[in-house]
Amino acid sequence: MILVTTVQFAFYAYLRDNPSMNKFVNFREICGLIGGVGPSATNYLFGLIINMNNVRKDQDHIPLLIFNNPQIPDRTQHLVYAKKSPLPELILTAKVLKKAGATFLAIPCNAAHPYILDIEREVGIKVLNMVPLVAEHIFNLYGRNIKIGILATDGTIKSNIYLNEIGAGKVLIPDSRGQKNVMEAIYGKRGIKASFLDTNNFEILYSEAKRLIDRGADVVIEGCTEIPLVLSQGKCNFPVIDPMEILAKKIIEITINSKI
Repeated sequence: MILVTTVQFAFYAYLRDNPSMNKFVNFREICGLIGGVGPSATNYLFGLIINMNNVRKDQDHIPLLIFNNPQIPDRTQHLVYAKKSPLPELILTAKVLKKAGATFLAIPCNAAHPYILDIEREVGIKVLNMVPLVAEHIFNLYGRNIKIGILATDGTIKSNIYLNEIGAGKVLIPDSRGQKNVMEAIYGKRGIKASFLDTNNFEILYSEAKRLIDRGADVVIEGCTEIPLVLSQGKCNFPVIDPMEILAKKIIEITINSKI
């Protein structure tokens, strides 16, 4: 933590003394990614932004700032067990990105979204919120009279961010045994966060998603940004929604529309 903080403040000093770094040619809007939550999810979002943008050469891609800061404390540990809050480190990371020239931010972590309003208030910068973007996407595709299943971490489930956005009576979550399975696939010793992107974790998550469908869900949200690393629409015979794809599309749209 001391090393990271030292590097961060050294970067602050560099930006202060080199204000021209804050200028980007041809774009009024530049996204900053609060990364490291987790690193693989950050890398996945970056890949989506590259691959979803229709380009013919390097210069057609959009500029993007990424601060991969894996020292941000675990969001679920704070939301569920009141362990160390990630908010101070989220705010510091946001400030570095803003100082570097970002005009809006995005976070590749659903469980970090309960902190968005605090980040915006403390840093004075807009943070894209995946949750309403995902809800709007689903309602546009399927209408509002549907049931939506959610696979997510304990922190995201407890925060009720999707329930509050989608509405009571429309959301299905795994039962207690199923939720333990989801957490094991994400946080276990051989989980996705430990870089095990294997068949076992796919089968766990597929099984729990299918159970939600069998209970009446019309579609399942991959409500943890690590889940799409093993579970994709191409591997499922029922509808799944990847919030990261929706977020990537929005980042591209905002940036391209700001082109001078």
